[in-house]
Amino acid sequence: MRHTILLIGLLIPAVAGVTGCAGGSDESEAARRASTDSGIERIVAHVNGVPVPDARLERLVDAELLRRGGGMPDAEELARIRREALQLAINGELMVQAARGAGIAVDDEEIEAQIAVSRSQFADDGAYADYLASAGSNPQALRDEAERRLLMRRYAESVTDGLVVDERRAREIYDAERDRSGGGEQVRAAQIVVPVRPDATPEERAAARRRIDEARDALAAGEAFDAVARRLSQSPLAEQGGDMGWIGRGRLLPDLERVVFATPVGETSDVFETPHGFDIVRVTDRRVAPRPSYEAVKTGLLMVLAREQKDETLRKRIAELRDEATIVIDDPALEPRKGDRTIDDRQR
Repeated sequence: MRHTILLIGLLIPAVAGVTGCAGGSDESEAARRASTDSGIERIVAHVNGVPVPDARLERLVDAELLRRGGGMPDAEELARIRREALQLAINGELMVQAARGAGIAVDDEEIEAQIAVSRSQFADDGAYADYLASAGSNPQALRDEAERRLLMRRYAESVTDGLVVDERRAREIYDAERDRSGGGEQVRAAQIVVPVRPDATPEERAAARRRIDEARDALAAGEAFDAVARRLSQSPLAEQGGDMGWIGRGRLLPDLERVVFATPVGETSDVFETPHGFDIVRVTDRRVAPRPSYEAVKTGLLMVLAREQKDETLRKRIAELRDEATIVIDDPALEPRKGDRTIDDRQR
C-alpha cells in the first residue's frame, strides 16, 4: 500500500527571510548576497509570465537540506536538489495563481497569525528585525510569503474537499494483509516524538531537529529511554515514558511501522522522519497474538486511504495546471534532467 507525505507541506515555501538552515550552500548564499548587494532580485523562472525569484527557490533548497539532518551534499547532488526544488516552486506558483483565479482570498488576521509563528522563534522584536535585515527580507516580503502559504493551503483544500473513501478498498487491504502475513505479529515499543507541521518554517523544523538530536544524544550517553521520553518527547504518551503498548501491523503509519517492526528487541532506532515529525523508537518485546479484527483497524485504514486519495487528487490537479501553463526556466542550470525526481516523489 503506497503512502505519501502530504504534498501540501512540500509545496508550501517557508516564510520569507527566515531560512534557519545551518548548512546553506555557499552557492546559494553567494547568489542571495549578490542579489541583495545589487538591489536586483534574481529571477530563475517565469510561470505564465509571473517571475519566480531565486530567494523562493533557495528557501526550498534550505528546507530540503535541513530535512536530511546535516551534512552538505557534493556539488552534483546540490545541483540536482536545486533543480528539483525549482519544480516545487513552480508547482507552488501554479497553486497560488489557481487560487486567485478561483476567487480564493485570505484575510489580514490569517496572515498575521502566520507571521506570528515565525516571530515566536526570536527573543524580541529587535532580534527578529535584525535577522530579517541580515537575510535581505522586509515586512512586506514577509506578508507576501505568508499570504502565498495560506493561498496554497486553501487551494489544496478546495481541490480535495468532498472526497469519499471507498470502504471496500480498506477491506481489500485488510484481507490481503491477513492472507499475506497469517498470524498477528505484535511488538511492544516506546516512542520519542518531536512533531513537525507540514507547513513548518525552516526555524521550526530546525528546532524540532535539535530537540530530537538532544534525545538521541541523551540515549547514547546512557539515560533511560522512559526518562528521555518524559523530558523531551512531545507526544501524549510522553508522561508514560513513550510506551505505546502492544502494536500489531496495520495500526501505525507505514513509515513508523516499518521502523518499529524492523528494530530488534532491546534495540533503539536512530532518528527517523514520518509525515508528522521526527521519531525514535525502542522495541522491548515481540510476540504472535490473535490478529485484530477488521473493525478494530478500519478507522486507521480509512484515514491512511483518505490521505493518499487527497495526495493523488492534488498531484493530478497540479499536473493539469502544468499542462495548461507557460513555464520558462531562465537559468539553464536549473533545467530538469533525466532521472530528476521532485522531492515529494522520494517520499512515496
